[in-house]
Amino acid sequence: MDLCVRRFRDRINRLLQDHARPGADMYTGPMSVGFLIDILHHDQEIQEFAKSCPALARALRSLCHMLGIRQGLVPDYLKLPPSPAQAAPEKAHARKTGKIRPL
Repeated sequence: MDLCVRRFRDRINRLLQDHARPGADMYTGPMSVGFLIDILHHDQEIQEFAKSCPALARALRSLCHMLGIRQGLVPDYLKLPPSPAQAAPEKAHARKTGKIRPL
């Protein structure tokens, strides 16, 4: 297992056992969604792990999707960069219509 994934797992286990967080030990249903949103936005260590480990960021994006977290609540550091087709849709459309010739 990758080192940053192990560190993330250990950090999550520590957060789940933190008695200062009410409901942290109840990780089912809406409580798990709220807990995940909270740690993704406010825990600096988790943010550093996700930024330094692309595999962890992919897993967290998938987890957010599986739990039904809306795109507006997913942190920017987990979002995918726009694909080239999305970055320049007018060029792709112009190329399809023949107004611009490909090089």
